[in-house]
Amino acid sequence: MEPFRAAPPVAVGSSDAGSNPKGSTTREAYDLITDGFRPGFNGPLLLVSEVRGPADLDALGRLATAVQQTPGVVLAAPPMPNQTGDTAVLFVVPATAPQSVETEELIDRLRDEVVPAALGGSGLEVNVGGVTAIYNDLGDILGRRLPVFMAVVIGLSFLLLLVVFRSVLVPVKAALMNLLSIGAAYGVIVAVFQWGWLNELIGVDRTGPIQSFAPMMLFAILFGAVHGLRGVPHLPHPRGVPARHPTSRRTTRLWRPTGGVCAGTSRDEAAGRAGAPRRRQRAGSQLSSSMTRTAPQQDRTAEGPRSPAWG
Repeated sequence: MEPFRAAPPVAVGSSDAGSNPKGSTTREAYDLITDGFRPGFNGPLLLVSEVRGPADLDALGRLATAVQQTPGVVLAAPPMPNQTGDTAVLFVVPATAPQSVETEELIDRLRDEVVPAALGGSGLEVNVGGVTAIYNDLGDILGRRLPVFMAVVIGLSFLLLLVVFRSVLVPVKAALMNLLSIGAAYGVIVAVFQWGWLNELIGVDRTGPIQSFAPMMLFAILFGAVHGLRGVPHLPHPRGVPARHPTSRRTTRLWRPTGGVCAGTSRDEAAGRAGAPRRRQRAGSQLSSSMTRTAPQQDRTAEGPRSPAWG
């Protein structure tokens, strides 16, 4: 998740049931477990290892003792072998909620420090799993891949615009527009879902991490929207030369004296291009309406636009 530590810090992960709407059965069950036990019981960790004999079970017993003494752990149950005796699992309950940063740090501490120190020389390989650890790993992977994904997409679009327009200014402006739009979008997400600004207006009563898939999906949507809304040229110049191309200056000089219809451009083409701003406006309105319909949903994991047939 380190690529997201810059300002604004986008903490990616997975929201737990504590972020569900109040009154839902999952939220009520989450609150009952939290009040009756501890928040960590909503997302326990599983330490799993192969077992080759009694000596391995003894080593796992020492691991359970070391884990129990680790700060941030409420419960570390003794190793439980399966019926065939070749696999054992340790049930570990963190003291903090599944989506909290402290739980993420505990998972890293168990993997990097506690498990290697407790099993040194035993030859056992213990894997830290469970739903909480899975979503934590997913957030780490997507967090590392997103900068590469963004660099490849923006870089390819830069090269394409460079070839088409034969100018450096146009692709540079396009790349900056993409970076500014995605930066603004990430800032709004952080302000609402992490900092809690105006979150009650959309029914979110608890802050937390951003869904791990959201930054990548949002970048793809905004990249398409930015290029789609400004991708149609205002004027179809002869031989397909774009309006910003240096060789189109003569066409531009011909355009102005004729009142808008240049040589080589039919009236139908000119009329079609004249309606481009209106089409862009309609496309932007449809996109905004589609995205806005997801906001009133009271679930942090925003639902997509729904058809009336879906209820």
